[in-house]
Amino acid sequence: MGSLALLAGALCSCRSDPQPEVAAKANELQPAAPAVQPSAPAAPSAPAAPSVGVVPSAAPAAADAGPPTSRVISDGTYQVVLPDVVTPPTYTPSPDHVGYPKQGWSKVKLTDEVPLCVFADAAEQAKAPAIKQVKPQKLRAKVPLMFGTFARTCVNEACEDLPSLQCWVDREGDTLIVSSRYGSYRKDGSACAKDCRSVTAGCPTPELEPGAYKVKYGEKTFELRVPSTLQSPCFVREVKARRP
Repeated sequence: MGSLALLAGALCSCRSDPQPEVAAKANELQPAAPAVQPSAPAAPSAPAAPSVGVVPSAAPAAADAGPPTSRVISDGTYQVVLPDVVTPPTYTPSPDHVGYPKQGWSKVKLTDEVPLCVFADAAEQAKAPAIKQVKPQKLRAKVPLMFGTFARTCVNEACEDLPSLQCWVDREGDTLIVSSRYGSYRKDGSACAKDCRSVTAGCPTPELEPGAYKVKYGEKTFELRVPSTLQSPCFVREVKARRP
């Protein structure tokens, strides 16, 4: 009995001792678990494109939808709606001066109607600030002549205000076309004969070769020869006012 118990103890001792070593070797053969790496932060997503003014392309509008209210630029995927270009209103200046015509005054406008005279040159025209001071003229060839125009009546601000006078000459062959334009504001029923001031305008011709010319002034036509001496160099001396 004693030897059987001793043998049994030896057997138990042989079976239990090797287990720790086998477990240790098993642990050595087991691959190590990979180290856990911290994950990188995710990149921020791009902000969504603004939707103001950008809309998906749509089918063309019906023919009876009327004119578009904006301009559209499209690349087949998106279309950009642009606002209409607003055209500023056209400014039209008033034909009258500020504050005119005043109450009790009327606008005077004359076209190719004021007195007209011809002078040998600009110096001769300057000697006659009024039509009654015009003297005979000796006209020469191959030099510019000077046409002079005069206000139709006495210009005194008590009766006639803001006078303006223009004239110019165009040549068409042997015809000299003289044009004039006069404007003012006339006090109704007034008649001034004193303290008048001169209102004149001169317009030169091109150099004229010797010969006969026609002078066309409005609806009137006159004959003019160069060179010559004119005792009465005024074609029109008086005119009646017309109001528009």
